[in-house]
Amino acid sequence: MVFPKWKWVQLKMVMTLVVIIMILHTDRLESQTPIDDLQFAFTKSEPTEEMLAQWVDQLGDPHYSTRELAAYRLLRSGNASLPIIETTISKADAETSERLIRILCELGSDPISDSGSEAIAVLRRIASRVITSEAILASNALNSIGEQQRGISEQALNQLGALSGKGNVQVLTDLRLDRYRMRIDETFRGKGDDLRRLEWMQGLDHLQLDGPQVSRLWLERVRNMPSLRILQIRRATLEPEDLSLLEDLTQLETLEILYTPIDDRAIARIERIPVKNSMRIFGTKITKEGIGKLRESLADLEILFGRGGYLGVKTIEDRQSPVIDVVSGGAAEKAGLRRGDRLIAIDQYPIRSFEELRSRLGEYAANDKVEVKFLRQDYETMRIVEGVANVVLGEQEFSTER
Repeated sequence: MVFPKWKWVQLKMVMTLVVIIMILHTDRLESQTPIDDLQFAFTKSEPTEEMLAQWVDQLGDPHYSTRELAAYRLLRSGNASLPIIETTISKADAETSERLIRILCELGSDPISDSGSEAIAVLRRIASRVITSEAILASNALNSIGEQQRGISEQALNQLGALSGKGNVQVLTDLRLDRYRMRIDETFRGKGDDLRRLEWMQGLDHLQLDGPQVSRLWLERVRNMPSLRILQIRRATLEPEDLSLLEDLTQLETLEILYTPIDDRAIARIERIPVKNSMRIFGTKITKEGIGKLRESLADLEILFGRGGYLGVKTIEDRQSPVIDVVSGGAAEKAGLRRGDRLIAIDQYPIRSFEELRSRLGEYAANDKVEVKFLRQDYETMRIVEGVANVVLGEQEFSTER
């Protein structure tokens, strides 16, 4: 179908009229846009403080287009806009405060990146203020971001080799039931920065870190975990001063440090970690004297100490220490100990209780050789016979039961 020439002329007139209306509609906005603002819009130059302040002010403008353009410019400025937002939000009206919070949420949409984490940090500082409207808005925004990031973070960490889920976990001498936990060991393929996702793991109350890659950078990521109750560290590469990073874990109930070469210099750092219930220091270079000082300063805590030798049996805490289970592949199984045996001596030292067994084993390191005497029921003769097992003690692995 061919349009007559006069129809084309008419269409051009209509389009021209639309353009004129749009220009008139934005004339006020453009008249307020200085030359350096226009230059910023078409270049990658940093905005000035005056420009940033003007854009924040324009968020309260009655004209929708002015507000939208100001929000766009603040977002385009990235983290350069964070200081002005943080300092002016307390002086802004309710609607402007809400718009500023939305801008912070968008800037923090990737909280794992450096820029995103800075925006999240601003949100947290605002949320921590004395109860104000902007503090409530920031707190609600953080909760919303947290709900979105929990699933994303867990999936991302699992794809990199972490193991997470609910299960039963052996902690000290107790079996903790149905704990939401995560284990990160030498199979983890991520980098330290990937562990920034840990702070978004709401509800994760048990973390196991295992391997020489566990370093100061890892603890820097762990320190921001909001609900961590149990932390187990094994075979880590840490200096005594690195442990000070754990002072922020105010909800921590149990701390275990296993086979990590820290010495008595770490005692002063460990004393300041706000553990509520119990500690286990096992297979380190800390001495008995150092543990004695730690027990004096933390008298309310249960503190278990050992040089690291692990027999690999589970017993009942009664007088005769009956073996109720033998760890598969462990030192006891390799030496021939069985379920049902009763341990009566280690290297000629009598064992009359569970506490004596634990205390005696605590004197040995991994790879030490010990002689274990035991009683066993001989079902052929229906008699109790005494036996001896020569055991090469091993290291304790993290135990997890599903």
